[in-house]
Amino acid sequence: MRVFLGLGSNIGNRFKNLQFAIEQMLLNNIKIIAKSNIYETLPMYNTKQDNFLNQVIEIETTMLSEKLLGLLKSIESKCGREIDAPRNTPRPLDIDILSYGDKIVNLDKLQIPHIKIKERDFVLRPWSELSPNFIIPGECESVLELLDNITESTILGKYYQDKMEKQI
Repeated sequence: MRVFLGLGSNIGNRFKNLQFAIEQMLLNNIKIIAKSNIYETLPMYNTKQDNFLNQVIEIETTMLSEKLLGLLKSIESKCGREIDAPRNTPRPLDIDILSYGDKIVNLDKLQIPHIKIKERDFVLRPWSELSPNFIIPGECESVLELLDNITESTILGKYYQDKMEKQI
C-alpha cells in the first residue's frame, strides 16, 4: 500500500528525532519510497511553544492501517512522546498517517485521510514535493491545489541539519 506520513518534532534535537522515526520504520520492514525536504514551521493551534521541523515521507507497506498506527505510536513513544499528552502540546515526535492508498478510514482513534490536511501548509508544501497531483481520497483537488488555497503560511523556510534557508 502506498502511504504518505507527516513527521513533526519541536522538542530536543528535532532533526535527529525525524531521522530516528525513519530509522525505526526501516527496522520494522517499512520501505521508504521518498522523503521531502524538511521545513521549519511555526506551531498552529497552540502558538506558545517552540517551532517545529516537518517532513512528509512516502512509504510502501503491507500493514493494515490500524497495525501501522500502532507501530507509529510505538516509535513516537520510543522517542519520548507521552502517550496521554494533551493535543497540540510540544512533542519530540509526531507521526500522522496522511493517506493510506485510496482508502478512507473512520475509526475512533484513526481517521484517514488526516482530517486537518486542508489547513496545514506544513503538510501540503512538503507533500507537494513528492506527489503534487495526488488527489486525497474524498477530495476533488490535488495536494498542490489545496496548498494554493492556503492564505496564511506557517512555513519559515527549508531546514538543513542545524541551519535554515529562509522562505522566499
